Amino acid sequence: MSASASPTPAIPVGVANQFTFHDSEHATQITYYPFGFGPIVQGQGPGPKLDYKGQEGGFSFSGTQIQVTSSPLGNLITVDLRPHIAGDELLVTLVLPDVTMTQPKENFKTIIVKTAFHRLVVAPGADRTYSVLHMNGVAATVGLPQ
Repeated sequence: MSASASPTPAIPVGVANQFTFHDSEHATQITYYPFGFGPIVQGQGPGPKLDYKGQEGGFSFSGTQIQVTSSPLGNLITVDLRPHIAGDELLVTLVLPDVTMTQPKENFKTIIVKTAFHRLVVAPGADRTYSVLHMNGVAATVGLPQ
């Protein structure tokens, strides 16, 4: 190793630090890093990062743009695909179960829920609609870029 190269940080054994997801047609793809992705902010660890590609386009989210909520279903990872369009919000929530790592990669299945809010039209009925996509997931323990 040269003097300018830095060693890869240690990865906790049995803990996935990268999750990749795709639907059966590969039309929707998500990559999620729950921790360990720079930059490091003083007083905090490095924050999460999520990349989304789907029919709505490609998006990258990090830090406080990603809402993580613990639930009986697992962690709910939520991002807003339309944060600047008043009244026409589109949230994507990934259900991330606990994954026990016995090898460098573990396959599992989960879902994402797309929640579309319809606040601009006042009409009888619900103010949002839901669609559910079944996703194939891979949990992995990988070295992360600095």
